Parts: sequence; structure tokens; C-alpha cells
Amino acid sequence: MLKLLAIPFAVVVAQAASAQATAVTADPLAGGSSQPGVDSSKYPQVAASGGEAVLVWEDYRGASWQIFTRRSSSSGSAWPGADVALPRHTSGSDARYPSIAASGANVMVGWAEHLPSGLEQIVVVASVDNGATWGATTAVSTLSPISSVLVSEPAISVAGDGTLYVAWSQQEVSRDSGSGELDIIDRGYLSWSTDAGQTWNTPRVVEATSPVERLQAVDEVVVSGLDSGNAVVAFKSNELTVSQQSVRFEPFATRFVKSSANLDAATLLQAPGGPLTGSVAFLSIDTQGQRGVAVAFASSDLVAKSQTVYALYSSSGGATWPDVQPVSSVEQSVGVLASSTRPSLAMTSGLVHVAHYAGIVVGDFGYLFSNVYVSTLDTSVSATDWSDSVHLPGPQVGANTLSRLPKIAIAASGQRAIVAWTQYRGNVNQDEYDLVWDDIRFATTSDGGAAWTVAPQALSAASTGLGGSSHPQVQFKGVQGVVCWDNRGRGDGAPEVFASIVSGF
Repeated sequence: MLKLLAIPFAVVVAQAASAQATAVTADPLAGGSSQPGVDSSKYPQVAASGGEAVLVWEDYRGASWQIFTRRSSSSGSAWPGADVALPRHTSGSDARYPSIAASGANVMVGWAEHLPSGLEQIVVVASVDNGATWGATTAVSTLSPISSVLVSEPAISVAGDGTLYVAWSQQEVSRDSGSGELDIIDRGYLSWSTDAGQTWNTPRVVEATSPVERLQAVDEVVVSGLDSGNAVVAFKSNELTVSQQSVRFEPFATRFVKSSANLDAATLLQAPGGPLTGSVAFLSIDTQGQRGVAVAFASSDLVAKSQTVYALYSSSGGATWPDVQPVSSVEQSVGVLASSTRPSLAMTSGLVHVAHYAGIVVGDFGYLFSNVYVSTLDTSVSATDWSDSVHLPGPQVGANTLSRLPKIAIAASGQRAIVAWTQYRGNVNQDEYDLVWDDIRFATTSDGGAAWTVAPQALSAASTGLGGSSHPQVQFKGVQGVVCWDNRGRGDGAPEVFASIVSGF
């Protein structure tokens, strides 16, 4: 069982003149090896809004997985009280891979639920009082009448007017009415609630085109709500013909108009010379205000076996889109770093920050000496002129396979931003939960991304001498950041959930 220590978090604040944030001491949210369920307390997510910070994670207690939550009224500096188990929608199921979003007092949590029958479904639950109490759970996805449905982890967002959104992809099995053969296809869906999660609308199908004789696979569906109540959905899709299968995924975006409850026709996100020739992955999206929306993704060159990170910004709320722009060209142009991937982005005050990994290509999409870079777009100056990518230096990570690195966490508020990532110290193919090979490191900016400061100490080192940290998440609460991660480096091999605050920058 996760055990939250009542000891307040010790915060180390740098001198104001240096405008730097240093590592803070983290107390574990999980107990020692004697606590039931401690072997599997991981994948934390955090949201901060309305005077509270709310943390969720998955935990194995008893005989199945369940989602737990804890709230902090002190902006993440202390987490008193007991953790709360969010009820499973179906008895005996496993609840995995939680997501959380908040706006004002509205907080929403979604997860993938694995049923005893072998089917899977997307489940959501909402709170209207900053996570103090929770409503009833709702299964928003549909189940296949033929065979097992495999669902992605949900992408969720709370729009500025309180509208709740959840998007996901699911693998469906159906029987062709003509041939009688079974068809297996990945489809994307979007559902929304306008009454704080009490009721949910019938999911809309997210697709690139209306399939006639072409089967379409949709994956990595992400969503972000605007202050207007509308939402923007980004996803990747390919089309499969009867005679030829395509493995190249292309990026698309579509706007959901709340007043008409309809999705616009999806827009193919293209480069200045036309469609991208590579296959895209690792989509990220964020919105700001009534009309600002940004999307980032990585595109793989299947011949050169390298990846490039692209991003674009729409000032029309997703109604129209400019050409995509590479944000990793600086590393590639100097001939040192040949590939970049796994972008994450955050928007605030007209600024778009995109963080990503970059490294030298070794073998089939393997990478050596991967590092973290950030590029910034000031939308008040230009909608397409991204800054040169800034290297966030840290200790050399050693040889590793970049595709095994967890996603970078990034959050922004005003002129401030925080980037947190997993810094590997091991060899090729080390497991994400190796006891000695990874730390959580972070960097901050207080001038809109003009300059970044990397903390000299790993965030996880203050409480875990061995490292073994992974899956960082970060959100802002006021002028300080709330960072969470999981760790199994305290000697007993049991994953625990940690949280910390970063301030003084």
C-alpha cells in the first residue's frame, strides 16, 4: 500500500540574483517493502489548479491494479491525509495507465480498464472540488461484439469553460458483411461532457478520411481543450488497401466545435514542399486561450533510419494550419547530433516550448549520447520562426537505446518553464527500472526560454542514493513547479512514487 509521509517537503531555494532553481528533497509517497502493493506503485501523473495539486498513480494491491489519488492544498509542498482509491468501473478488472487534467476546481482522471473477459475499455471519473470528492465512473468506450478490444491510454483535457474531453484509440474486431472474414482495425474516438462528468456524449469517430474501400488505422490520439469550450485533436493515421499495406503514419489534426458537436474534416499536417515522407510518432499537443494551439511530433526517415522533430502553431483554434517546421535542425546542421525524437510541448503567454531528445544514430534507430534540447516559438513575433534548439547539458548518459527513454515532462507558466527528464547512466538496453542507472534531472527558465539553467543535482538523488527513477511529470502551481516520478532505488527493488517542488527561479 502506498504510504504518504506527513513530513513536509524540504525546499532549497536558490538566491534570487542567480535566478536558478536547485534540486529539492523529495519524500516518498509510497511506503517500505512491508507495505502491501509496494511492488507496483508507478506511472504517477499530476495536475494543479484551483489552489490544489492532485496526484494519481496505479498501484497493485491485493489481486489487481487500481488507480489511487492524493491531493495537496499546499501546492505540493506537503501531501497529508490518506490516499483515495478511485473505484473500478467493473468489479475484478485491472485499472492501468492513469491520465489527469484540471481547470479551476474541475479535475478529471481517465484510465484503461482491463476486464476479466479479456476486453478493455476507457473509464473516466471527475471531481468538481479539486479532488476532495469524486463522482461515479463512466465507461466511455464501446466493446467489440466479436473479440478482445485493446485500448490506448486515454488523453484527457479540461477546457476553459469546464467541458471535459477524453480521446483514445482502440483496436476493434468486426466481421465483414460480404466475405464474413474478421477485420481488425485501430480507430480513434473523442467523447465529452458538459456537466462535470455526470453524463458523456456518444463518442465521435476520429479519422483522416471517410473510408470507402480503404481501411484506416488511427493511433496516438491526443486532445486539448480551448477556453472557448472547443477542442483540438491530433492523431496519426495510415490507410491499408486490400492489395497493399502501408506502414507509414501521417500526422493529422481536427477541430471539435462544441456548439455543433461535430469534428471538422481532418487536416493533413504538411511540410512546405508537401506531405512528409517519413512515418510520424510521439504526438504532443497543447492549447492556450480561445484560439492558440500547437502540435509537435517526430518523423522517421525509414531509409536513413533517423528521426526529426517537427512542430506547428495555429492561431485559429485549429481551423487552419501552417506548414510544419523542423525544430531540431540546429543539432543536425552542425553534424554532431543526427537524430531527434520524443517531443513534448507546453504553451503559455504566447510562448510554445518544445523539448525533445537528440543523439547520434547507431544502428537501426539506436542512439548514442542522447541529450535534451528545447526550442521556443514566440507567437507574438512569428507563427513559424522557432528559436535555435538549446542544449540542456547534463552528465553524459552513456550508450543507450533512445526509444526506451520515457517521455520528457514540460510545463510552463508566464515566463517560467520547467523541463524534467530521465537521465540514464547505464549501458545499451538497460531496463527502465534498473536499480542504478537512471535519475530525474530538470532545467528551468524564467525569461521565456531565452536562457535555461540545468540544476546541478539530480532531482531524485536527494532521497534515493541508487537512482532508479523514471516517468517524470511536472505541472505549475503558481510560480513553483510540482514534479512527480516513480523510483525503485531504495534497495528493496519496489517501485515507489515520489513528489517534489521546484521554486526560486
